[in-house]
Amino acid sequence: MTQAQSRTYVTTTTNRGAVAFLNDAATVGYDAKIDSLKLLLEQTPPSKSKLNTKLQQNHDINKRQANSIIAYVEGAVKSAKVCRRNHLEQLQGKLKHTTEVQPEFRKENQSTLRLPTSRRTGEPRGKEESSQVPQA
Repeated sequence: MTQAQSRTYVTTTTNRGAVAFLNDAATVGYDAKIDSLKLLLEQTPPSKSKLNTKLQQNHDINKRQANSIIAYVEGAVKSAKVCRRNHLEQLQGKLKHTTEVQPEFRKENQSTLRLPTSRRTGEPRGKEESSQVPQA
C-alpha cells in the first residue's frame, strides 16, 4: 500500500477506572433504592432521618446520596399513587357512561337485535339448547 492509499483509524480511549466506579455506584444506588422503597411501603414507615441513617450504614453512602435516593423513591411512589387514582377515575367514568348508554342502545336497536339461531333448525335457541355443553 502506498502512502496515498494508507488509511487512518479513529480509536476511542476510555478511563477504565471511571467506568468501573460508575458501574459500582449504579449498583449501590439500585440496591439502596430497593431498600428505601421496601421501607417506605411498610405499614409504619420510618422517619426520613432514620431511613437516611439506615441507607448510609447499609450501603456505605454519604448523606447527600441517601437524601437523593429517598427523594427519588418518594417521588416515584407519589407518582404511582396519583396515576392509579386517575386511572380508577377514568374507569369509573367509562362504567358510568356504559350504564347510561346501554338502555338507550337497547331501545334504539330492539328491532335489529336478533336472537342467536340454531344452525340445524334455523329457529331461535331455547335456554335448554344454548346451555348444553357439546361433548367430544
